Amino acid sequence: MAAKKHEQIREWIQDEIRQGHYVEGDQLPTEQALMAQFGVSRAPVQQAMRALELNGVVVRRPGAGTFVSVWGLRTDVRSALAGEQEQPAEHTSYRVLATRTTSAAALEWTATVFGPQHPVAVLTRLKVHTTGRPIALEQAVISLVHVPEILDQDLETLSTQDHFTRIGLSVRTLTNHLSAQLLNPGDAAHLEIDPTVPVIRQHRTVIGAGDVPYETAYFHMHPTNQLMEITRHV
Repeated sequence: MAAKKHEQIREWIQDEIRQGHYVEGDQLPTEQALMAQFGVSRAPVQQAMRALELNGVVVRRPGAGTFVSVWGLRTDVRSALAGEQEQPAEHTSYRVLATRTTSAAALEWTATVFGPQHPVAVLTRLKVHTTGRPIALEQAVISLVHVPEILDQDLETLSTQDHFTRIGLSVRTLTNHLSAQLLNPGDAAHLEIDPTVPVIRQHRTVIGAGDVPYETAYFHMHPTNQLMEITRHV
């Protein structure tokens, strides 16, 4: 049985995204263009877009158009939180906002991870799309015992996990905790949002062999990036 028109449109858009023809933040063809391409009225196009929006594939912005969601096609939450759902490197970069070295005792939320006297590097960065659109504000605290040269690396391109892989560190456990958070005005300004708008805060801790902590970090997600699906397998 042939697929209905709205299903054909939806599947075509999903395939275009999977194949990389449209990436995060890209504007999709207009309703008029899709109507002409598929030889249909407006109704099946709108039905397809509603389904894609509900599934987190696209974001519709009144007066501006329809855009590929930063999270793209929805995935199991375990993959997303493990970092497998991060933006492709060729479409993102980092703006380094601040770096410093200190002891874990200077940061209340890290002392229990590393131990109070453990030397750490503190890295604050803004992850951005190639369009300049902010994706997430990151504050990472990294062990200088196990990753002593982290601040000398390419901080504008590589994620910290990319660097761990490059130097041969084996990650045994990666834990994530999610919570809703209001940002202070300065942090909200980096994400170009109103400070009264709540964001999702991801708290990630990376542990290596022998229960050695490599990193603990906060990621504050831009509100347009906060779609996630939890799938329960029964």
